[in-house]
Amino acid sequence: MRRFVQIGLAILSLAACVIFAALWTRSYRWAHLVHGQVGAKQFEIISIEGRLKITALPQSAQSPLGVRSQNYHIDSTQASTIWRHIQRFANSKGFGFSRAQNVALLLPYWFLTVAFALLAALLGTKRLRRFSVRSLLIAISLFAVLLWMMVGSE
Repeated sequence: MRRFVQIGLAILSLAACVIFAALWTRSYRWAHLVHGQVGAKQFEIISIEGRLKITALPQSAQSPLGVRSQNYHIDSTQASTIWRHIQRFANSKGFGFSRAQNVALLLPYWFLTVAFALLAALLGTKRLRRFSVRSLLIAISLFAVLLWMMVGSE
């Protein structure tokens, strides 16, 4: 039973890795701005130029329930405004954290992609020194898909 849970977590981590890689490549063409409320908590998610910012907003009585999403082309003035907003939080490596007015966390997509890929690799292998031909083919296929997503999105 424990092995099935481990395999399931490895598959979920690998799926998250692929999703973050796709969002990473898409963030260089589109700026995404998502506002929402889940229960009593409000949030804001911004994705632009390879970075993901998640902010917990203060409770407001006039906030709409649900989730609102807006997409802007990277060349638009709205996207450049969002980019200037993101740059205030980032250090030289692309990470950032703020607790001034709202709690905000800024992470580069490369970090999220690599972290979930490593987690999937650690959960998916019994012994890190032994690889089968099937594992090698799966790794090469995933690498090809990632390259296709990066090159094909242009």
